[in-house]
Amino acid sequence: MRAQLRTYHAIPCLQLQQDPNAYKQLQDAPRLKSILKGACEEKNEPSTIEKLRTTPVPRTNPVNLVFVLSQYAPKLTELHFNRHLDFFDLVTRTTLSSQSRARCFLWLMWWYLESDFSAEAALKNPFGPGEPPEVDGVLQKVGPFDHLTEQQASAENVDTQEEIDYGLKKQEERKRKSLIDLPSCTTLTCFRQGSSRAMQLRLRLFRNAARKVCYARLPLRSGSMHSVLKGSSIRKFDLRL
Repeated sequence: MRAQLRTYHAIPCLQLQQDPNAYKQLQDAPRLKSILKGACEEKNEPSTIEKLRTTPVPRTNPVNLVFVLSQYAPKLTELHFNRHLDFFDLVTRTTLSSQSRARCFLWLMWWYLESDFSAEAALKNPFGPGEPPEVDGVLQKVGPFDHLTEQQASAENVDTQEEIDYGLKKQEERKRKSLIDLPSCTTLTCFRQGSSRAMQLRLRLFRNAARKVCYARLPLRSGSMHSVLKGSSIRKFDLRL
C-alpha cells in the first residue's frame, strides 16, 4: 500500500480517463528523478555545455540534456535569452503562453542534440529561426514569446469541474489511506515487580504524513505509563507500578 500511495500524479487531467485497475506508472518526484538519472548511467554522457558542443551527433540523450541545461541555466540564459527572461521562465512564467514556451524549449533541445551550431543551422531550426541579436555571429536567441495578461494566463489552462472533483476525491483518499494503512505495531511486555504474571500492552502507533511527534498517556491497572512516541519507535518511557 505504501508503494501505491507513492505512485500518483498531482495533475488530475493526466489520469482522469485512465483505467482505475491498470498499473500506474507515475511515481513520486524523488523516484521519478532517480528513474530519469538512470537513463544517463550506462555510458559517459557530456556533463557541460562545452562538452556538448564538442561531441559529435548523437551527442547525448534528451534526459541528460535537460539536466545539463538546468545545471548551466545562467550560461544558457546569457546565450539564448533576451533581457528580462531566463531559462527557468520556460517553466515558471505563466504570463508567457504555453505554446511559445514549448516551442522555445524544443528549439533548445534541437539546437543541442541535432545542430552543428552554425549560423545556417540557427536559421534552419525546425522550431523557428534564431532571434537577434547575434551571439558569436550566430542568431541563437530563442523566441518570439507570446506575452499574456494575468487574465489571459489564468484562462489559458483551466481544469474542468470533473478534473477538480477527481483531484479532491483522490486527495481525500490519500489522506485516509495515510492514516489507516500506514500504522505499525509495537508490542511491549511489562512485568510487575515480584510477580510472574506478564501484562501485555500492545501499542498501535499511528504516523501522520508530517511524521510529527505523538504523545501518549496510557493507563495501566497498577500505575500509569508516559510514552513519547516518534514515528513508530518509543523514544523513552517511565513505568510506575
